[in-house]
Amino acid sequence: MALWAAENGVLWAQRVPRGARALSSVATKVGQLTTGTGPRNEQPIAIALPSGDLALVGLLANGRISFARGSTVRARRVAPKVAIPTNEREVLGFDATASGENIDVVIVRGPVGYESMSRKPPENVEIELVTLGPSGDSAGASLRWQTRQAYAPRIARCENLRFLAWESMGDVVVSTVSSEAERSAERIVSTGRGSVGKLSRMFCQDRAAWLAASWQRDPFASENTNELAFVKLPEGASRLAWQKVKLPGQTRDILLNDGALSAYGTATQLIVEIQQKQMPQFVRVDLQAQKVASSRLVLPWSHDTCLPVSNGSGAVCANAVRDESATVCPNLPSRVDLTLLGETSTAPAAALSAEFWTHGSIADADAPNTAARARRAKRVYCGDADWKVLREALATWCASQAKADPTRVREVYCASDKEYSLLYQATKCTNLPAACPASKLSLTPSVDRAEFDEGQRIELSYMNCSVWFARDGATMHVADSECSGE
Repeated sequence: MALWAAENGVLWAQRVPRGARALSSVATKVGQLTTGTGPRNEQPIAIALPSGDLALVGLLANGRISFARGSTVRARRVAPKVAIPTNEREVLGFDATASGENIDVVIVRGPVGYESMSRKPPENVEIELVTLGPSGDSAGASLRWQTRQAYAPRIARCENLRFLAWESMGDVVVSTVSSEAERSAERIVSTGRGSVGKLSRMFCQDRAAWLAASWQRDPFASENTNELAFVKLPEGASRLAWQKVKLPGQTRDILLNDGALSAYGTATQLIVEIQQKQMPQFVRVDLQAQKVASSRLVLPWSHDTCLPVSNGSGAVCANAVRDESATVCPNLPSRVDLTLLGETSTAPAAALSAEFWTHGSIADADAPNTAARARRAKRVYCGDADWKVLREALATWCASQAKADPTRVREVYCASDKEYSLLYQATKCTNLPAACPASKLSLTPSVDRAEFDEGQRIELSYMNCSVWFARDGATMHVADSECSGE
């Protein structure tokens, strides 16, 4: 299943038959499950279920957790909906895993009043463990507890035991929760001398869980030996330590044999995408034997993600292509390319029906939380009622400057038809071409609310240029302008 976000964060899906050399079904609009059209870590988590269905769990701006379920059986499909309501604590991270046909979700929330944009790390965070039923409704009471610091949570359910892990102050902390909601003591997997990169998803072997991460012994050295760190988390183990295996290149992605990717590999084998001599490729890592085997498969030099098939001897790669020409919106891909590589099934791929998802819309999907509303209140944005006086002052200044000295008026200040100019942005409220739809990722022009209220020196800037406004009674005028480097 290929998943990507398009306009306004709406998710699309494309089913890819195993062994296919061409696509035989059309893309389907699923609906908005996250806020924005950002990178992959802002997109929903896809979870394969034993029935062959696919669940999606996402995060909305005000901390709500969204849910959708796709299935070939119409009665089991669930359109995008809110599964877990908002919470005034800002979400710092979440993860989800299959629990039979249910879904276990772990959520890390910051302390009340904490802003994720702050450089200060959060302390006394809240961890919540929730189980969702097949339709995305609560399947029992949630479990909550406090810990000192946590981010990048991971979860796996191995038989009746849920394993949890999260990063904390440079180390990794693990814990377990039984089916009776009994939580074990938190244990540290110390990093020692070295640096843990992005954590993998957790995966199971009987009643033990495995966790992997990219590892560098000295992240500041000019030449680093790239390694993969991994740890087995048996039930009740008191001492935990990372084991390492050398890789022939820099780690790009760790692809696990978890529920979503169980079509390849054994319980303790995973596929790692590395970059060796500027070329991406797969390697197979046997964690039990601590051996690495390279794949002869050559991956596309440019791609957003590749999913291995046939234990890494084949791959399905996806890449969002953006056309930078003036007639195409740079904030949205003009197309999504799928590339099918390597070994395929000898039998012809069967055509797949497009009927797998039910499209739906979540009310107020972009509604901000309390912290976001507080941040917005500190700025005056283009489009607000107070913005008009600034736009008129800039237009008046541009007109007077053009009459006084046409050569002095730079395009970056006053070009009415150039999306990079201050006047264009102050008028259109975006830095995108006029033909483009508004994007939540575009930089909406704004000024500081305190400066606006004071009315002495109100700065409006873009890239390396700024203009400063001053108040004249009920109106404003441009008091100064500067581009750095002039």
